[in-house]
Amino acid sequence: MKSFSRKFSFHADLIRLLAENIHDADVYISTWYTTSLALWFAVVEGKKFYFLQDFPELVFESGGVFGLKMFDLTLRVPFDKFLCNSSYTRDLLLERQPKAKTIITGVGVDTQVFRPYDDKIIDAEGKNIVMVIVRGAKFKGDEVAVNTLNIVAQKQLLKVIIIGKNVFVNQLFKLIKPQFAYEVFEDVGDYMLGKLYSSADVFLFTSHAESFGLPPLEAMACGTPVVTTDCKGNRDYAFNEVKSLVVPPGNVKLAAEAVLRILTENNLRRKLVKEGLKTAKQWNRNKVVDKFEQAIREE
Repeated sequence: MKSFSRKFSFHADLIRLLAENIHDADVYISTWYTTSLALWFAVVEGKKFYFLQDFPELVFESGGVFGLKMFDLTLRVPFDKFLCNSSYTRDLLLERQPKAKTIITGVGVDTQVFRPYDDKIIDAEGKNIVMVIVRGAKFKGDEVAVNTLNIVAQKQLLKVIIIGKNVFVNQLFKLIKPQFAYEVFEDVGDYMLGKLYSSADVFLFTSHAESFGLPPLEAMACGTPVVTTDCKGNRDYAFNEVKSLVVPPGNVKLAAEAVLRILTENNLRRKLVKEGLKTAKQWNRNKVVDKFEQAIREE
């Protein structure tokens, strides 16, 4: 009990300190659940908005049960308006606060940076290239990605482009031995990331949950077909068999089958590339910014 009290007091003190130091403005936007309470308690006259992009799995990973309770509390606070990055986060909110004013903004992709590149990485031995991102968080499904690719590698020559920190990749490969060739790219800038997406025959995304899930949209913008899990936040754009191939979270068998389909079915691949590029344009960053401006200007 003593330890819990200290932890609660620590967070409460930070919220109070931040609330007392918020200066006067016409509009305030909180972008994180821990700062949203401080904004709500702040004695200011401007409009208070909450940009909702957190979700239970992410909150629990960093804040545990205490974090989940705080997050739940923030979803019950009557802000002037909630800017939700997806239908999923909007629905999380409306379950607690059915009459809340909401607008779905999405998350924009910079199509000037994330676009098809001509100078692609090509494997000298003619291997198929699959790209994944390793983040180290449990809800990201890193183990699912490796197990999926191990199955694919039994049927297709494979090279995997891995985006992520070497420390996370090494920890992962201690748990599961990779049965495919791979190259790790650490601390990659956006332009290089766009070229790597463009170089891949498939982008594989295996998160168990996301509030939006931007990487599959970035891959689409680069002309790369996507296999993704149904991780909730991507339901606004990742339509199965139309924009991408969508599989249940954690289902290694179906994920491997989906990757193999794209590698072997040319018509499917061409369709997903075409529809993915169109989808990325619909979620262009400028359009998302326009939605923010619209929400702020509305009474």
